[in-house]
Formats: sequence, structure tokens, C-alpha cells
Amino acid sequence: MISKQKIEELIEAIEDGRISVKSVNYGLPQDDDITVEEAFTYRVSRIKEIELPEPPKEQTKMRRFEDNDNGTVTDIETKLVWQKDHADPLTWQETMNYAESLSLAGHNDWRLPTAEELFTLVDFSKHSPASSFPEMLTNYFWTSSSYAPNSDYAWGVDFSGGYVYNVDKNGDHYVRCVRP
Repeated sequence: MISKQKIEELIEAIEDGRISVKSVNYGLPQDDDITVEEAFTYRVSRIKEIELPEPPKEQTKMRRFEDNDNGTVTDIETKLVWQKDHADPLTWQETMNYAESLSLAGHNDWRLPTAEELFTLVDFSKHSPASSFPEMLTNYFWTSSSYAPNSDYAWGVDFSGGYVYNVDKNGDHYVRCVRP
């Protein structure tokens, strides 16, 4: 039987693009009622030893986010500096107050991101979370942008799938502050 670690390495190699997977039916029992799970289990059980290519060297990969080792992360593309950790869920007004009082990495000019700024953290090649930002939660995050048709609502981004929504400002959602 193949180890769980080897399966995780295989999945990571597939996701990294180091190996490709072709859909073939060789060796599968010819049963019309076979489930996807049964097919996967059967195929994995047939794997004896997998030698995976080495992951690409970190230097050769273009990194979008740089951890500044001071509680902040810089987005290389937008040049925005983000709070690395998020605040606990708060109402919209509480997040505005939180951002105004935040002092981090020697700076006091932290604020809630606009809808456009927060949306730049979405990576549609990923899901749950739909972001490459370090340790992003699959939750809804507030923006500073009020919803024009109804000022009782504000825009935010759900990083489970990368969707932008407007929600009641009295709801509790996460916040990650930004500075220029």
C-alpha cells in the first residue's frame, strides 16, 4: 500500500506541474457502477514506488508576496504593504476603528483596503483560499468601500472562491489592513 505521505507528494507534484496526469482506464475493473473514489483507490493501490522530480528551485519561481519579517507582507506587483495577520471578525465600523488605531512595523498609516485593492489578492488559479497570499483564510474580508445603492452595506471579498459581495455592515467579518 502506498503511504499517505507519498500520495500527498504526488498531489503536490501534480499541482506544481512537475508531473502530468492523463485520464486512462488501463487496469481498471470494467464495472459501470465504479465510483471516482473506488477508481482512485484502485489506481493508487497499483502504484508501487513513485520517483518525483525535484520541486523547482525557489529562486526560479517568481514570488508575488514578500514576507518582510515584521508582521507585514509586500505585494511585489502592486507595491502595497499588507498586514500579515488578520484581525478577528468585526463589524464594518469596528474594522474602520481598528485600522485607524493600528500601529505595525513602525507605521501608523494603516487603513482598510478599497474593493479594488483587496481584489488584487485574489488568484483564480487557486481555490479555498482563492489567493496566493500567505496563510489566507477562506473567509470574507471587509473593504473600505461602501455599497453605493445602500450605505448600510459595504463591499468585501470572499476568499473561498474569490467572489466580491456586498453585505450588511453590522455583520462580523475579517479584516487585513493595507498601507501604500
